[in-house]
Amino acid sequence: MALSKSKLKLLSSLRQKKFREKESLFVIEGEKILSECLASDWKIVEVFFSEDVSSKNEKLLEELRNKQLPVAISSLKDFEKFSNDKTSSQIAAIVERKILDEAELLTLPKKRFLILENISDPGNFGTIIRSADWFGVNGIVSDETSVELTNPKVVKGSMGSIFHLPVVENVELFTFCEKLKARDCRVYSTSTSGKSLKQIEFTENCAVIFGNESSGVSDQLNEIVNDVIAIPKFGKAESLNVSIAASIILYEWAKRVL
Repeated sequence: MALSKSKLKLLSSLRQKKFREKESLFVIEGEKILSECLASDWKIVEVFFSEDVSSKNEKLLEELRNKQLPVAISSLKDFEKFSNDKTSSQIAAIVERKILDEAELLTLPKKRFLILENISDPGNFGTIIRSADWFGVNGIVSDETSVELTNPKVVKGSMGSIFHLPVVENVELFTFCEKLKARDCRVYSTSTSGKSLKQIEFTENCAVIFGNESSGVSDQLNEIVNDVIAIPKFGKAESLNVSIAASIILYEWAKRVL
C-alpha cells in the first residue's frame, strides 16, 4: 500500500526545522523510540509500518490498536522517501510537539538541572539528554542558539529520553540562573580549567552548565556561577567531548547526592 501524496509530502517536510515548527509536529523512527513515546504523555498523531515489518510486530500493532492510534501500512519505497536514517527501521510515527515553560521547572521541589548553552551538535544534545535521564536529572534548559529538541538526530541520540524528562528550549540562561540562585540552588559551569570535580560539593538543588563544543561556557554565564568544574586530566588529550564530560559529571553528582 502506498501513502498518499499529501501524507508523503508532510512526512518529508518534517525533516526541516521550519516545517516542524510550523506544523508543531515531528517524526520519530524505530521501535525502541516509539515504545518510549507510547509510555509517555506525548501525543502520537499517526504510526507507520512497512509491509515487511508489520507482519513481525503483531504485539506492538495490538498495543497501538488498543490505544486507538491510527496505523498506516506502507511500502519500503515510501519509507525511504521520508526517513532520516540511511537504513530505515521501517517503523515511524508523527508526534505532536510539546512546548514546556521554564516556570514549570522552577516550581519543582528538587532542582537537579542541566543548562545547555549553544550546543550545536544534535548527536551531543541527544546523548546528554539520554545520560541526564539515566542519572536522575529532572530538567534541562537550553538557549536559542542550541540545536532544536526535535531535530531527528537529537531524538535518535536520546533513544526516547526526550519523552521522560522536561527539556525547555529558547531560555535566556543568565536570567534563569539568577532565578535558580534566588531559590538557593547552586549553579556550576564546566571548563578544562577550574576546580577539580573531586572538590565539588554537589547538593540536591543544583544545576550544571555545559557550553559550546568549541568555545565552552560564555564569560557572561561564568560570572554568575558558584564555581567552575574541571574533570581531572591524566593523559594528553586537549579536551573531552561535551556529552562524555556531561556523563562523567552526572555520575559523580548522582553518586554523592542520590
